[in-house]
Amino acid sequence: MNIKERLEAVYSGRKPDRIPWIPRLKIWYLAHKAQGILPKEFIDLSLREIEKKLHLGTPARDGKIYMMKYNNIEIREEIKDDKLYKHYNTPEGVVTEVYKININAREKDSPFAMGRIENLIKKVGDYKILEYIIKNIHYLPDYDKYIRYEKEIGEDGIPLVNCGVDPMFLILHEFIGYNNCYYELYDHPRELKRLYEVCYEKQLELLEIISNSPAKVILYGSHYDSMMTPPPIFNEFIKPFLKIYSEKLHQKGKIHAIHADAESLLLLESFRESGIDMVECFATAPLVRCTLEDAINAWGSDMIIWGGIPSTLLNPINYSEEEFIQYLNEILHLINKKEVRIILGVSDNVMPEADINRIKMITELIK
Repeated sequence: MNIKERLEAVYSGRKPDRIPWIPRLKIWYLAHKAQGILPKEFIDLSLREIEKKLHLGTPARDGKIYMMKYNNIEIREEIKDDKLYKHYNTPEGVVTEVYKININAREKDSPFAMGRIENLIKKVGDYKILEYIIKNIHYLPDYDKYIRYEKEIGEDGIPLVNCGVDPMFLILHEFIGYNNCYYELYDHPRELKRLYEVCYEKQLELLEIISNSPAKVILYGSHYDSMMTPPPIFNEFIKPFLKIYSEKLHQKGKIHAIHADAESLLLLESFRESGIDMVECFATAPLVRCTLEDAINAWGSDMIIWGGIPSTLLNPINYSEEEFIQYLNEILHLINKKEVRIILGVSDNVMPEADINRIKMITELIK
């Protein structure tokens, strides 16, 4: 079997000839390239070429099936010192989000060059402006781009198409911020729930484009955490909408994945009830409390796990080679004795501190 065939087997509930092994090397690659410290054997190679040399599948996360445009909105950016200000000018008024720039990282084209430090909603009057922005987002299909990308990936994988997040997570993470959002649920519940309804309707528009696309695996939903999106919030606001997406995608024969690089222990059953098919970049102990065995015991072979190897395992400072091999053997023993559908991967990414030789060792162990 090639890598694509192994993935197809896992997705359809069949056993592949061996476990698909697809870690995300992009951050490791970009950081080493920016610093000029790529190992000699990789200096003149692209990321895809390095993946092939290491006998890995490619995560194929760059496929696109739609474009997004704003109507009647002027977006203006300005940089002051180490901050980027992004202003959204609308007939209802202006809202601004602010990003902190890591100037050194940006100059070297390193990952993590910028991060948001102020969200769009800062006062109650901002809700009306953001509602206008959401209503004036226009989604357009871009299926030809996906078809070209799928052809480019070939037998090295199956594109995993990132299509965003549910309405509540948009509000929590993008528009208000976790801390303030929980205050807003009590201080301005009417405004927040109205914004939720506007986002809800807009995401249903997007669902039509997604469900009719040629993409086979849809990544929709991410970063759900037992503490930051606890069961009461998840089950009231997030689970019902994920279920709508899952049902629609299943009608079209698609796989619904969520990006699950957070503490999931209290949400395992809620994930199953949401109808999702796969947790991608699934974080396990010691990164979080949830172990791989916890997840397997909760889901059996009903859900696909893409993960199993915490990123810290690849750092020699954290684990000796003996501890590393013992951990891997325990994982493989667990997978062999349990009913499980798994794609072996690293959560969340292979980080810059990782020893690339450990990636090679995992490949050999799997073989």
